[in-house]
Amino acid sequence: MQNETPVNDPFLSIVSHDLKAPVGLIITYSSMLRDSLNLSHDDHDILDEILLAAHSLQIQVNNLVNATKINRGDLLYDMKTYHLRSLIDHVLEIIQPQCRTKGIEIKNFIDENLWIKGDFEKLQEVLMNLVKNAIQASPRKSTVTVAARKEGGNAVIEVQDAGKGIEPSDLERVFLAGERGSDRKTGAGLGLYIARAIVRAHGSDINVVSEPGRGASFSFSLPLSDPEKEE
Repeated sequence: MQNETPVNDPFLSIVSHDLKAPVGLIITYSSMLRDSLNLSHDDHDILDEILLAAHSLQIQVNNLVNATKINRGDLLYDMKTYHLRSLIDHVLEIIQPQCRTKGIEIKNFIDENLWIKGDFEKLQEVLMNLVKNAIQASPRKSTVTVAARKEGGNAVIEVQDAGKGIEPSDLERVFLAGERGSDRKTGAGLGLYIARAIVRAHGSDINVVSEPGRGASFSFSLPLSDPEKEE
């Protein structure tokens, strides 16, 4: 049974929902300025910092909105078939400012021929939370790995960090609402709780493998789909 989330207050639900639009505008216009103007290196770095802060706030706002909907049992899903690579590339593009700030290199090993059926936006939030957590857990100038491969009739997505790992006794606790790892100083501790709920709604689950001192690997699988059978 899922634990009760710490965001039952209707006021929090209303405020977090109302923040989505202005945060989205900040991201949109900051991205346009960064990509369209002939900026100095310093100005480019400033816009990267703005985008990093805005994306971090967007993740927290989305987490609050989704947590309240999960708690009420009314988080809706729009299930369609799409190319998995497009989802992963989109997330990695958004997360680049955070990578540059910490000097993190993201290595990706993605099978190009994977099509899955799911809710693009919700699975984007799952991956965003997993990759963001991996970057936070990893030391400066290290590597985070994102992989997607075919196993039988499923696509397996895996995110591996270079952090200090998770104690065996904490491997399930990290999925509880309100829990934050010792290497995470920000956020409400909702990311993994929400990610697991979304993945379970897709008929799967998130698994974590870790040893202290050797980082952590979070993975989940999704059934493969055939785009040619979509109407």
